[in-house]
Amino acid sequence: MSTPGLPGDKLFAPLNAPQPGAAGIGVQPGVSGSVVLAQYVIIFGASGGMFVYAGAPGPGNPPVYSVSNADADPYGNTVEPGIWAGPPGSVQVGMQAEPGSNFGQLLFITPGGPFSADGAVFGIEQGGGQALAVSSSTVAAAPDHVEHSYQDNLAGAGSARMESVYFDTTGTFHVGSALDFTGFTVSAGSITAVDPATGTSLGNPFAAETWHNVTVDAGWGSLGEPAQYRLLPDGNVQLRGDISHAATAAQTDINSGVPLPAAYRPAATRYYRPPQAADLAGAVQVASSGIITMRASGFAATQAILDGIYSR
Repeated sequence: MSTPGLPGDKLFAPLNAPQPGAAGIGVQPGVSGSVVLAQYVIIFGASGGMFVYAGAPGPGNPPVYSVSNADADPYGNTVEPGIWAGPPGSVQVGMQAEPGSNFGQLLFITPGGPFSADGAVFGIEQGGGQALAVSSSTVAAAPDHVEHSYQDNLAGAGSARMESVYFDTTGTFHVGSALDFTGFTVSAGSITAVDPATGTSLGNPFAAETWHNVTVDAGWGSLGEPAQYRLLPDGNVQLRGDISHAATAAQTDINSGVPLPAAYRPAATRYYRPPQAADLAGAVQVASSGIITMRASGFAATQAILDGIYSR
């Protein structure tokens, strides 16, 4: 018969053998060659924590990683409460849950500045729901910054919502754009189309659309603003320019030699500029072939005013 528990050598203890005693003071079970193996690690106390050092720990050598609710390590080196990667004074990433507040934050700290607020990601209780916000850092001398937030149905007051917000130097916020069930709204600013010649493959990434010059036929000249075209974000095409020609009452092509590229051509002929007899400006049309034409307008026209928009 043996006592409970089987020794590591598989031998049975003699009957009535004494039970093993507790480990003596100073003996650390599970420690071997500076490696600790344990099922649980419990840290307690208002100023306790876990600290990892590069080199010997001591004053002047703050930890490179820390998990603590204290503002200093055991050697008096300054640390931030929370879970932190990186020593104070260098690039740091930290995670904090503010006691008694309605948000947790992931902070990104870089040396320099001076900053009055660091770049951060916030999880904020809002309206019974949650908003996830990404905020830029704030420079102390010019405290404007931007924030992008994602809100659930409760935080967004009845709709999941995405917002891009600019905070000015007084702290007043201005919503630049928003997306919810009503659609996407740009409150201020503009959207530029993608140049149709780009964004076609991994090797040809997108580029912003710009004004392109119309190659006009012989006999046409500019009255100060050349003939140009561009694609708009809504898919329509915009023309501009004021071009001249010798007085003619006949229909006259403007760019038959080099029509507009396919991406700028309408599905059918668009008549978008009426004649202006007072300015001797003929009517303008754009054909599905990409040829812009000054139509016969019942008088001897000397110019074509191209300012306008047509649908494809």
